[in-house]
Amino acid sequence: MTRTALAFTVAWVHLAASANAQSADKIVDRYISAVGGKNALEKIVSASITGTVTLADGRSGTFVQETKRPNRFHISMTWGDGRWSIGFNGRSVWQDDQREGLRTLIGRPAASVRAEAAYANRDVLTTEANRQLTLVGKDQVRGRQVFVVDAMTHDVFKRTLFFDADTYLLLKEQYETGAGSEIRLFDDYRRVGQVMEPHRIEWSRGGDHVVITVGKVAHNVTIDERVLDFPQSPTATSIDVIELMKSVARNQQEREKLLASYAYTETMTTKDFDQTGRELKETSFVYEVFYAGGRIVRKLVKRDGQELSDEEKRREQKRVDALVRAYLQHPTRNTIGRGALSGDVWIPAYFRMLDFSSPRREQMRGATAVVFDVQPKRGVQPGDEVELSVSKLAGTYWIDERAQQIIRTDSYYADTYKTFMLAGSWFTSEQTFVNNEIWLPSSNEMQRSAAFGLKFVDKRWYHRQTIRYSDYRKFNVESDYKVTLPEV
Repeated sequence: MTRTALAFTVAWVHLAASANAQSADKIVDRYISAVGGKNALEKIVSASITGTVTLADGRSGTFVQETKRPNRFHISMTWGDGRWSIGFNGRSVWQDDQREGLRTLIGRPAASVRAEAAYANRDVLTTEANRQLTLVGKDQVRGRQVFVVDAMTHDVFKRTLFFDADTYLLLKEQYETGAGSEIRLFDDYRRVGQVMEPHRIEWSRGGDHVVITVGKVAHNVTIDERVLDFPQSPTATSIDVIELMKSVARNQQEREKLLASYAYTETMTTKDFDQTGRELKETSFVYEVFYAGGRIVRKLVKRDGQELSDEEKRREQKRVDALVRAYLQHPTRNTIGRGALSGDVWIPAYFRMLDFSSPRREQMRGATAVVFDVQPKRGVQPGDEVELSVSKLAGTYWIDERAQQIIRTDSYYADTYKTFMLAGSWFTSEQTFVNNEIWLPSSNEMQRSAAFGLKFVDKRWYHRQTIRYSDYRKFNVESDYKVTLPEV
């Protein structure tokens, strides 16, 4: 064995022993100490990073990143006739580029940017209550030995971090987004005030690769909130969101009356993850859904992609028959709309507990939609459980301007709602126009984060659920149920 190989082997064995002797928390704590310490980092309320960006083909332009606690975030890159920017103002997430233009993001792409905003504000690593760290092991980055740690955000977005084994500075991070795997390499650390900041960043995103040369880092500067908001057109006309929502509330109530005359198919898929992001299980169910006596009835027809056995079908039919008889014998006021799109229960709570802001217009499905943000009102105490839940919400709503119907929602919990809806849990809903008569749900998606255990044992659990609605058809339970209720 050569002297170089022997030295490398000894160093690698030493690194392996060091990794075994340390925990992920200890490695991150050493990183925090290396960049200036927890107290210095916690004093940074806002930050501005400016510099130049160079593309792989040699073109160059400007780079700007602005952050403000707890989770405000904006990045902008421009070069020649190209541009790319994203922003999060605590309510809605937006993106602008020359490929698809300016638009509001929803679902997992929006949740990904919210996770990025929390991470960019150092909340994921410095706040111990939010830490979900796993020591992966050891590796090399550009010939330098590193410890590898997975950091999980409350949105179940795992970010793999590579810390220098000697200096404990962050050399690399890797994570998955809707655009594919993203990798950032950090170099040229310099002290800015009391904190070490990288002044060279190589960023690979999808098929693009850019080099960012940082010219200036400024801490605790004033951030113009308008930069974080969805960019508004100077010629945009004013929109009275309150009056629009009052019309929506009336239309939603009429919609729920019509919904009672429809049957449809509901396909539900759920995935459970542990605190490391590892998938524990996946289940799926297909239901035939209809209404009887003002109540919803679900008939299970498939489980995990398989038809029910004959015996299971008989038991399920017997259960459903009993429910229908009971509901028809004791009908009640329509209880259909109890979800995010309900006009009966939820919309009054929205008016009392939420502020509406940033109204704008966007094209959606070939029509004009009014889009606006929502956030909790300050100083208003909830009066019941519905208002308590609503008081934790922030997000974005889409209203079909002509039909005055909610066609999309994207909301997240800005604060923890009990222990089964931690801050960051989110859900989206969409509606579609059916039979030229009624707006009905087309999909729902939810990601829920929960914490279990004692004060000194914090075990996280993540649950993702997707529901698709299809095959809407007119249906009268009293005349059609026993004869024509179809199966998938």
